Amino acid sequence: MMLTWIISSSVLLAGFLVLRHILTAAMSRRLQYALWAIVLLRLLLPFSFGETGFSVMNVPPVQMLTAGIDSSFDGITSLASSQQETGPSLSPQPISSPDQITPTRVLFYFWLAGTLGIGAYFAAVNLHFALRLRRSRQAVKCKQARLPVYKTDAIGSPCLFGLFPSAIYVTSEALEDPTVFRHVIAHETTHFLHGDAFWSLLRGICVALHWYNPLVWWAAVLSHRDSETACDEATLQRLGQEERAAYGRTLIRMACQKSVNPFILSAPLADNRQFLRERIARVVQKGKNKITRGTVLALLLFVLMAAGCTFTGGRTASISSKGDIVIEHAFSDQVPDAVVSWSEDFLAEKIHALNQSWSEHKDNRLITEAKITGLTPIPTGVASLNDGVEIYRLEYRLCVEGNLDSLLVGGMSSERIHGKNWLTEWGSTGQPYLLFYRKTTGTETIYQWVNTTDTDSLMFDYSKPELLSRYGNCYTAAAMSCYNQLHSKSSDFVP
Repeated sequence: MMLTWIISSSVLLAGFLVLRHILTAAMSRRLQYALWAIVLLRLLLPFSFGETGFSVMNVPPVQMLTAGIDSSFDGITSLASSQQETGPSLSPQPISSPDQITPTRVLFYFWLAGTLGIGAYFAAVNLHFALRLRRSRQAVKCKQARLPVYKTDAIGSPCLFGLFPSAIYVTSEALEDPTVFRHVIAHETTHFLHGDAFWSLLRGICVALHWYNPLVWWAAVLSHRDSETACDEATLQRLGQEERAAYGRTLIRMACQKSVNPFILSAPLADNRQFLRERIARVVQKGKNKITRGTVLALLLFVLMAAGCTFTGGRTASISSKGDIVIEHAFSDQVPDAVVSWSEDFLAEKIHALNQSWSEHKDNRLITEAKITGLTPIPTGVASLNDGVEIYRLEYRLCVEGNLDSLLVGGMSSERIHGKNWLTEWGSTGQPYLLFYRKTTGTETIYQWVNTTDTDSLMFDYSKPELLSRYGNCYTAAAMSCYNQLHSKSSDFVP
């Protein structure tokens, strides 16, 4: 999930930066600033909305990258891609232990340390700035201001600061000229109406979460600049176009000589002299940006691309070939590779037996597709630090060509999806359950298939009163029975 978040947000951000560069002359400043909300949402949400075929995670280079990282970091030894048709081999398969220190876990802690460090610095500089303002501020009466106004010499340029509540802070120089003061109040009030203090907070959170990504740092700079140009545009609309020249002079007079810490949640009137030249050039322009149909179409396509390609996860590819059938993984839970492979073998054997039986009886039926739709671990409590028995409920769908009537009469169940008939794992005895013995030795964990049961067996064989009173439920009873049998003949499972 973490890797999907990193890749999808980076792709979206890169695409947006290109679009912003191409269309910057054709968009209003406020529209350009508003589009950052799409990027912000992707950077803040660590999960995807469903799975689609046109997600960026389905692009072959991305799949190769993720596969390579998963292989090198997780240290999982892949199981053999083909097995004998007689059923699963009983040789144990090693996978990395969930408790051992892996490169993936080291990188996670490294990311977490960076995030907490940036977050702590972010909170500290804002707390220090807030205390400095509170100690030095003096209230200023201003009837036209909808926010509290304070004078302070602790800032280099007038600014809006604070979330709950927000306040406008001005310098002594701004109070000396009524025109400058009026422009300052109008500018900072516009920042308040745009919610820029809140957006600055979210911008800082994004930088803390994605501190390793230079694109995010650059995006933070650009989005801050867009907030200022959008504020200039809206402020001039309120003041009147005839005040463009005077407003530009106000920006020059209030320019801060020192750079402002970008982590501070303030909206200064003018904090960067190089960027100030660009703002003044835009302010003195008399024409407005006109949005053409082409611009609207480009923006619409971008939004659709963002939603479809980067807000959704990739579909799990059909990665297992068992004989003539390809088994697709259609579940998203994290399951050990060894358990997945044993489940594929179980299903491949099931498919082979059904096809062979239908062929012998000259039934005009054939399984053409197969999906494992669920491998759900069932809590049993039968585990220690080094070993234990785990139970997984297997769910699958088999696409069948031909008449299903006799199969349904025999106790099997089916679903009709997109015009196709699919057999489900539900049968006359319920659902299948696979039991595995897990043993940790050194730096690797061994998973070994030991038994297959079903709902009826669990209910009738392991739901006897004496077992339930001892173990609490049929799953624990089944696991304990398996565990005790294995330990009575340890030579059968110790690698």
